[in-house]
Amino acid sequence: MAGHIFNHVYRTPAFLLAFVFGGAIIGENVSLSLIVSALGSDIIGNLYLLNGILLLGLPLIFFRYIDKVDRGKLLTNLLSSIAVILILILSVMLVSDVFNVRWFSYVLASLYPVSYLSKTILFLTFWTFANDIFNTSESKSAFPVIAAWGFGGGLVGACFARIQLELVSAEMVIALWALAYIVASYFSRKMRFIFK
Repeated sequence: MAGHIFNHVYRTPAFLLAFVFGGAIIGENVSLSLIVSALGSDIIGNLYLLNGILLLGLPLIFFRYIDKVDRGKLLTNLLSSIAVILILILSVMLVSDVFNVRWFSYVLASLYPVSYLSKTILFLTFWTFANDIFNTSESKSAFPVIAAWGFGGGLVGACFARIQLELVSAEMVIALWALAYIVASYFSRKMRFIFK
């Protein structure tokens, strides 16, 4: 089964999912860590409640329109947009920290819902797109390989985030999160052209 990954048909989706998974793990860890360190652990219950409420609306929007769009293009656009949002959040956080702005905690509190919703939407879009490009017999051999690379990407992302924390502030790990999604958008674009 390991030899299948060298087949270009499996390679690009596997790398794509690895970077999506890596970014998702980095994002969840850094957002929760920053929020708890700045606002205390009491905020976690409220964030979980907010995420639950936001997830109620996600199926209504996502599943209503997912069949009406080019899923590969949607995935590429989502990855690029989320990376831009993360860079903007990081920029606001850095400026707020320098100038000791009071609304810093609101920007910080937005980070975990962004992490949670983006992860959910990206995984749903990826697997919906993968289901479009692989038929049933191909998916039986492709999906386990692709999923394994996704888990590997999550592990590598967690390790890189830990190493980066030794070198820079926790806020700067957001840059690694954004970078993972930028690389994933490259593979998403490549996947769209391979399976056109």
